[in-house]
Amino acid sequence: MRINSGSIFGEAIKIIISLLLCAGVARSQEWTRVEVSGAQGGRQYTEFTLQGKFLKAPSETTEVFPLIVLRCQPGRYSSGHLHGKFLAAVLHVGTVLDGAIVRNEIREELFSAIPDPDSYYVEFSVDEGEPKSEHWDSILDYQGVGFGSQELNNILWGQISPHKEGVNPPAKKFVITVQQNRTGKIIMQFDMPDPTVVSELCGCTYFKEKN
Repeated sequence: MRINSGSIFGEAIKIIISLLLCAGVARSQEWTRVEVSGAQGGRQYTEFTLQGKFLKAPSETTEVFPLIVLRCQPGRYSSGHLHGKFLAAVLHVGTVLDGAIVRNEIREELFSAIPDPDSYYVEFSVDEGEPKSEHWDSILDYQGVGFGSQELNNILWGQISPHKEGVNPPAKKFVITVQQNRTGKIIMQFDMPDPTVVSELCGCTYFKEKN
């Protein structure tokens, strides 16, 4: 019996693509963690990244997704009740070119950019709660929006103050609407994974016992 090698190769490629797509979905539901070190090898901060999805975006956008990028400093704060400190955060949207979103992968440029002093409104909801409007910082001509520790508490736990250890369940879904320069509203959703590690190292969990 003759074996059609071309057919087998084609099926193998389909299987590999399917596995990669499944892996991408799995990764999109988990925080990724990178330890960023200084020139002498000393750790400067921990960077967490979470991949989301566009619910409403320019029609030509394909294979592009929003990111939440956090920078936090592990340590002991508030007399040992907090095990980390929030440094900075950006919701990385990208810029719109010819009807499609292009995202600059150079994250340092986003974090070192000077925020728009006027800022602008974003609208967001946590789980099935009522939408809220707030001023966040626009960055690099609306390529991203910056936010602070209270907003991160809201994203992780649905409250502006640090979460008290073992008191309430974490948020499961975060939906946010922004309006970029020269385009309409963009709506993004993040399916929130277990926040335990992120919440601890970013100072969003208040531990009962000092440590």
